[in-house]
Amino acid sequence: MKRIFAFVLCLLVSLAAGCTAGTADLSPTPTVAVPQPTAETLDALRVQLNSGEGISRVSTIAKLEQNGSAEAVAILGEFFMNADVTERYNAARALVRLNTPEAQQYIRAAMADKPLTARRQTAMQALEANDEAAYPFLQTLLRDADETVRLNTVQVIQFIGTAQARTLLQIALRDASPAVQQAAKNALEGLGFAPSPTP
Repeated sequence: MKRIFAFVLCLLVSLAAGCTAGTADLSPTPTVAVPQPTAETLDALRVQLNSGEGISRVSTIAKLEQNGSAEAVAILGEFFMNADVTERYNAARALVRLNTPEAQQYIRAAMADKPLTARRQTAMQALEANDEAAYPFLQTLLRDADETVRLNTVQVIQFIGTAQARTLLQIALRDASPAVQQAAKNALEGLGFAPSPTP
């Protein structure tokens, strides 16, 4: 009788141990879900951007900037080129901060406007607001083939008005266009700097 009891007890202990081990094996492995941008998500953001207003639009612009994909940049760029002035500024700021070649094209297109259109003014304000972080982009714009882009860029640099801005204006003094040279000279004088003589 004692032997049978001992055998049953041993069997029960073994089964309990096996169940515990089996439970441990069956427990799910924790995983971290990494959200991936999808076309559906970006389409939803596009709709929100174009149909929303105020805080809703600002939030959508921030999400698109965070996404940073080429399609997200295109959504921001299209909105910047067509939207009303207030939200256009937020989109322009996002494009300047992203500073990808695709984002730069939208700002550059606005800077090519000869009259002071709403989008050109907004692009200039966004560049100015980004001040020192915008310098590499401003250098690129100073080398643009379009004289209007270069002239408008000189104006932005003058608005920034730092020592680094002075360096960029000295570069503009050597521009092939006499109009750009004159604009750079006037900007330097307006900032209280004497233009360095051109070699």
